[in-house]
This record gives sequence, C-alpha cells and structure tokens, in this order.
Amino acid sequence: EGFLVDYIYADFNGDGKTDYAFLLMNKKKSAVWVLQSVDSDYKPIKLLTIGDLKEATINIGIELCPKGQLDYLNLENDNTKPIDLKNPAITIQEFESMAETYYWEDGKYKSVTTGD
Repeated sequence: EGFLVDYIYADFNGDGKTDYAFLLMNKKKSAVWVLQSVDSDYKPIKLLTIGDLKEATINIGIELCPKGQLDYLNLENDNTKPIDLKNPAITIQEFESMAETYYWEDGKYKSVTTGD
C-alpha cells in the first residue's frame, strides 16, 4: 500500500527510442514523470505535480495520445486550429474534472488543455 503506479510508453520525442511516462501517487500528492531517452541513458522529467489529493481520488490516469491531429481548448480563442503531433503524446486526465496533453516540440514538453 502507498503508491499506485500507472505508465505508458512510446517515442515521445521522436529520437527512435522508447520513452516512459509514469503516474506516481501516494496518499497526499501525485506526479507525472517521463523517463526520456538520452543517448544510451534516460533523463527524468517531471511534467506535472497534482497536490492535496482528496481521500477517494483514484480518478487520475494517463493515456497515450496518438500522433496526428490534436484538438484542444483555448478559453481566449474559439477558432483554434488542431496541433499536428509528430510523435505520440501524454494525456493526463482527472475524471470529470480536467485533461491536459503534453507533447514534445522544440526540445521540450508543451501542454494544452484537451478536456474540462
């Protein structure tokens, strides 16, 4: 008891090597980490910390977002054009609350809201 781990894997940064994304959770907080392939090693990158979890929060998960067209929400602009994902991305979801998708672009992870 203590930690719930959820993970996905794909080539998130397009270098031809497998990367891994993990949801790590304890009783108080959870975080999403990526083990990004770098040469013959891996570099840990924290994407998001979700703090102060409620007692019954097992409603958080991650899922693989396939490469291709990604629609997203932008509260300032209703006429958003889809993002063309060149690699698979990571979607972090909190059931009936939010969804955020993290994708690799220009040497770093960027994110957009993909659900509310």
